[in-house]
Amino acid sequence: MNYKQIGNKIREFRMEKNLTQEEFAEQIGISVSYVGQIERGQRKASIKTLESIGSRLEVPLPVLICELKEAEHISCIWNEKAEKLSVEDKKTMLIVFEMILDMLNANRKEERF
Repeated sequence: MNYKQIGNKIREFRMEKNLTQEEFAEQIGISVSYVGQIERGQRKASIKTLESIGSRLEVPLPVLICELKEAEHISCIWNEKAEKLSVEDKKTMLIVFEMILDMLNANRKEERF
């Protein structure tokens, strides 16, 4: 495992949630200095700590510790969120998703002109 890469991912996900290291450390029950060391790749986090980190950041553990590309990461998140939905909710989400895609495509066409 590349601990520096894992730490960089953790930092990026933490910052996306607009959390300071202090807030994040408090929420997952570790020290601020430990968070900093993990993010810099200077310390190895236990699986339990990584699970806590992933849970708080809403990022599956495999995404934190594997070298997934951004598209794969998005697919993991999408699948994780979708599996919690009922079939009817999934159908509704698909309709909304298709509407959003239509709007994005229309905007792209307008930008070309």
